[in-house]
Amino acid sequence: MAVQKLTLKSETNMFGTTLKMFNKSKSKSWTLAENLEFDPLAKNKKKLENGYLFRFPNADMDNVEAAINHLDRLDGAYSFWFNKGLEKDSINGYIRIETASDAQYFAFSHVTYWQKWSDALEAQEIADHEKEKNSESKVTVHEDGRITIEAEVDVLGD
Repeated sequence: MAVQKLTLKSETNMFGTTLKMFNKSKSKSWTLAENLEFDPLAKNKKKLENGYLFRFPNADMDNVEAAINHLDRLDGAYSFWFNKGLEKDSINGYIRIETASDAQYFAFSHVTYWQKWSDALEAQEIADHEKEKNSESKVTVHEDGRITIEAEVDVLGD
């Protein structure tokens, strides 16, 4: 699955901090949160490898803002990032939280949209997507006008 990691940037003015994300060419931007009383990127550790991973598939910005507002209440370190699918115009949000108590708080607060995730599940999803992409039906049009379609069919039982 081809994805592009989005860039996060915060800007602080007299009204508070605004958090935005941009695509690689900076031709498209999204505002994640406005007028925050804290800078969420201040405690954001880029290389947090251990902890509890959560994913927000097909993220919508209103619910992302609610999650970002709660980051101020986390005591430990966290790392959050967003990926944009290149084939589909969807954005997935990820957050890795260092401590169990912070992860529990985050999970209970955002159980509707964020799902418990892991690196193994992410690798499995990428492998499934590649398998699906490679097993798409193949259509051949012959010179005499006949069409041959090669497809893989799964049959569900009762």
